[in-house]
Amino acid sequence: MIKSYQNPIIRGMHPDPSVVRVEDTYYLANSTFEYYPGVTVMTSKDLLNWQTLGGVAKLPAQADLRKSKSNEGIFAANIRYHNGYFYIITTNFAEFKTFIIRGKLNSDGIIEWEKSRVEINVPGIDPDVYFENDRTYVQFTGYLMIKELRQFVRSKLI
Repeated sequence: MIKSYQNPIIRGMHPDPSVVRVEDTYYLANSTFEYYPGVTVMTSKDLLNWQTLGGVAKLPAQADLRKSKSNEGIFAANIRYHNGYFYIITTNFAEFKTFIIRGKLNSDGIIEWEKSRVEINVPGIDPDVYFENDRTYVQFTGYLMIKELRQFVRSKLI
């Protein structure tokens, strides 16, 4: 067990980190660009010792990376937690689509990710999802705008 650190704490390729804390546990999501599984997730109790939980998008229906070039794929994945579910929102540059995949923690401490995704039509990149008062919002880079998700999409997310 690591008790002190020297940067980088997590060695190797772990770009665009996004962290969410759920009770006493931290969850970290990273971009994977053109590589499967799309978006890796790790967990830690102390921000020093990390364990890989695996990937989120393992199927082309979740993120089609089969024709990705070396500068495409999953960028700036963002992880959030709301009402018992984890949410990954990201943009796949190979498809130029922004989407959300939802997952739930099982009894073994593994997040089971849904096999389908909800596509979000936003004209930008680097998305984030925000929940407030039974509403779901998406913020993204590209325009100064926060977009509320419509009811048919929200019903799948909340």
